[in-house]
Amino acid sequence: MKRVVVISFTLGWAIALAPPWAVSTEEKKNLTLQRAGNPPMRTISRPPPEPSPDPEDFEVRDGYRVIDSLSEFRKAIKQDNQKIRMKPGVYRAKEVDPPIPEKNQQHIFAVNGSGNHFDMRGVVIETPVSVQSKLTNKAHVADSWHINGQNNTFEGGYFRNVLDKQYPNYNVTENELEVTNDGNTFLNCTFVIKGSVPYGYSDFYGKGSSRWGRLDKHSFMSINAAHTKLIGCELYQQSYGHGAHLHGAKDVLIEDCYFTGTLRPTNDIYKEKVGRAQKYDFHIMYRGKRKIPRDQMIPLTEDGIRTYGGDKNIRVIDTTVERFRCGAQVLCEEGEVLFREVTVREPGYFGF
Repeated sequence: MKRVVVISFTLGWAIALAPPWAVSTEEKKNLTLQRAGNPPMRTISRPPPEPSPDPEDFEVRDGYRVIDSLSEFRKAIKQDNQKIRMKPGVYRAKEVDPPIPEKNQQHIFAVNGSGNHFDMRGVVIETPVSVQSKLTNKAHVADSWHINGQNNTFEGGYFRNVLDKQYPNYNVTENELEVTNDGNTFLNCTFVIKGSVPYGYSDFYGKGSSRWGRLDKHSFMSINAAHTKLIGCELYQQSYGHGAHLHGAKDVLIEDCYFTGTLRPTNDIYKEKVGRAQKYDFHIMYRGKRKIPRDQMIPLTEDGIRTYGGDKNIRVIDTTVERFRCGAQVLCEEGEVLFREVTVREPGYFGF
């Protein structure tokens, strides 16, 4: 039996044009997000906070072991029942963890240990597209992180993608994180998600097929487990893909979180000289050929929160989702769906 409880939500729309203060144009052409032959892309995207880790001044709680390298971190995430304090700093992945064929997994980081608390306050971990490109491009295989262990807590970490290759000459993982086991918590973490091909067109050229060119989506987090919690987390997304998407997940809690995506004025697409829109004479090809409408605002992401069926007992509390295709699209056959004090701002297409 399904029970849907929506206590309260607020909704702010920006289908046509967002307020002028929200519109930003990059001062320099960003060749990691667009083709070199086009003028600078005009987007509406809230910049993430810039971290400032201090490796000389940080707290170590009682009972925690300090580590200060990615090699130590790779070993720690494969062991059980630890309290780990990672030394603040910026750590960039340069290699990948071994694949797990029996799970059909390739990854940069495989978290196979259970019962751990990782204190990552002041820690920045970067997963560059150059390293993501070392993994397979097969669907549902490669993710930057696989959380295969149970009952782990990641506290205070800053996880970000680095676009260190020119667009579109890179491959991306399907998700930055895939949670495959139960009881994992992300507490006060920040996630900066970038990189998808194509980028800048919403779903105009498909979202599950490559009939109109190559398609590499890059989402934030896939949850395929029970008792996953995101508490006090921030997500800044500049890629075509979902925020958090659920597949057979149970008892998921998203509380006190802030998800922000990216919008683009359709008039800006008409300035392009090369690329997918120009190739198809500025027509949308997905679900019927038609001209790209002018004077509208489109999302460059998919949904902020999305379920796909088989999910049960989903709670979203005191959370804001802005500038995604929609705030939340929830499909549950049984259990309780609770939205309380949820704010959706400037959805690209619809709120809920």
